[in-house]
Amino acid sequence: MAKFFITKKQKETYSKLWEKVNGPTVAEANKKAGYPPKDKKDSKKGDKKEDKKEDKKEKGKDGKKLPPWLNKKKAHSTLSQQEAIDYSSKIIGTLRRKQKDHNSEFNTKAQFSKIKEAYRRGANLRPKGSKKTCNQWGMANVNAFLDKADELNFEKADQDIEKYNMRVRFNNLEDLYLEEYSPINKVY
Repeated sequence: MAKFFITKKQKETYSKLWEKVNGPTVAEANKKAGYPPKDKKDSKKGDKKEDKKEDKKEKGKDGKKLPPWLNKKKAHSTLSQQEAIDYSSKIIGTLRRKQKDHNSEFNTKAQFSKIKEAYRRGANLRPKGSKKTCNQWGMANVNAFLDKADELNFEKADQDIEKYNMRVRFNNLEDLYLEEYSPINKVY
């Protein structure tokens, strides 16, 4: 087996490139987030109540406190993690049925990933202060995508929401689990 040697300068350059492409390492993210938590001996007496509240919220299966970067729920989120999972699965199920209905009716077949992307784009288009919900914007954009329309039709979106029983309330798409999966290609 051959050994490869790199200089200190090359190592620093590669490390900087790695951080640019992949973000900070797990150790750096832990350190930045203040994980692992401080020992209870180091904490002040007045902080015990706050520590207990935090411990109840963010525990893993083994009972240990989770680092903040592992918690999917955002700090500004109004949804609980269970609500976010339920809403996400309801939206994905509805989009799958919408795809099935569209593909059975028309010759052109719509891909699910494109429909989900259209929903995400539509939900992100919602301006602040709009009376329409993110869900209505998302469904209107899906309908425009499938019908190849230039304008959003909120009446049809409301009909679809009723038809598919898709009453979900969220203020920010980032609260949900609708990211597109992409495999990690690491070169070793």
